[in-house]
Amino acid sequence: MWNQIKQKIQVRKTQAERSRTYRFTNTFYRISAILILPLLLASFYFFIEWKELTSCQSAYAEIYCPPGVRSQFNLPDGTTGWLNGDSRLKYPIHFIQNRSVALNGEAYFDVKEDKRSPFQVKAGGLNVEVLGTHFNVMAYEDFHRVEVTLDEGSVLVRKEGTSLNEVLAPNGHLVMDTQQNQVSVQTVQTRYFTSWKDGFLEFRNVPLHEVATRLGRWYNSEIIIQDEALKQIPYRATFKDESLERVLALLALSAPIGYEIIEPKNNNNEMYEKRKVILRYKE
Repeated sequence: MWNQIKQKIQVRKTQAERSRTYRFTNTFYRISAILILPLLLASFYFFIEWKELTSCQSAYAEIYCPPGVRSQFNLPDGTTGWLNGDSRLKYPIHFIQNRSVALNGEAYFDVKEDKRSPFQVKAGGLNVEVLGTHFNVMAYEDFHRVEVTLDEGSVLVRKEGTSLNEVLAPNGHLVMDTQQNQVSVQTVQTRYFTSWKDGFLEFRNVPLHEVATRLGRWYNSEIIIQDEALKQIPYRATFKDESLERVLALLALSAPIGYEIIEPKNNNNEMYEKRKVILRYKE
């Protein structure tokens, strides 16, 4: 009898445990069914957000300033500056987290200070890194030279794959010859290199071939020097709000230069060509 009673107790205990297990499993599946849909929706939402964030981080904006024009720019982090004619400035959409820009041309920067995120300019193979300062970078592809001029603060200039690691002080002027791969640093009066943003053209012992290049961008014209002997003639001059004709007349007063201006003509594509200026030696 005792054994029969023990057997009945064991059977009832097993049935009770099975009942509890069934109730727990049933409850678990019900809760899972309730939660699975929101979890799937949340996972899908975060997947889409992550994809958008990833795509935005690789997206860039570009500012273009055409030849013959100067334009002011404002970047998302509060940095401001000027773009010279025929220049492009490229920066990421999420600029505050990644303050790195790419420059082709010439720009003057007034950088908003942020010690947690240095500001970097990539131009002509150089990396110019700053925290907060005023400086000028010139890096036109066809100029074979990159220049960095510092007004205030300090900048670090580096070039990947080389030992270049130069820190510029105020009034510092770094020049890298991209053909010879040579770098020089000197102290200058920075306004000779930055006054373009204020509408001035200043030349201090600048050879005529470089003067012609800068005038061409400033006046959106093609200036051709026919005689090699003229290219190295140094010039010292300052111009503001002068017409190209007036500038050429003043240049001709200080050197044996004759010039011819060929006005633009409408080509076959209904587009006007650039105005051309021919400089030649005048005996």
